[in-house]
Amino acid sequence: MIKPRNLAVLMQRLADLISTTRHDPTRHTCFVSYHDADFGEVESFIRQFGEEFVPRCIGVTPQDGFVRSLDEHYIKSCVREECLGDSTVTIVLLGRETWHQMFIDWEIAGSLLEGPTRPRNGILVMPLPSMSNRAT
Repeated sequence: MIKPRNLAVLMQRLADLISTTRHDPTRHTCFVSYHDADFGEVESFIRQFGEEFVPRCIGVTPQDGFVRSLDEHYIKSCVREECLGDSTVTIVLLGRETWHQMFIDWEIAGSLLEGPTRPRNGILVMPLPSMSNRAT
């Protein structure tokens, strides 16, 4: 379990990394969904592939959304309308702790809902190296 103090440092590292990626209209903006426990692998993924897409995450940079609620319908609405922003693809980075993170469920649900102002996102699930390329 990552302590809140350490999580803030890790999130800042990820924000710094994401801010180095430039916006490019030829690349898809992708919402990256992950569990905090997989942070090291998430960081490696963005370092390796971050030039191929424009990454967005919840609460990492000031441009990203940050939801302060536990109300499921409100969170799904915020994820869909604010956090997903202009993304067209949701990349779910599948790690050992992903299965019990309710926010990931809500991010996927928000990605699949079509709204009046945005179409649904495509979904790409990437097993992280710690999963040995397994999705179970």
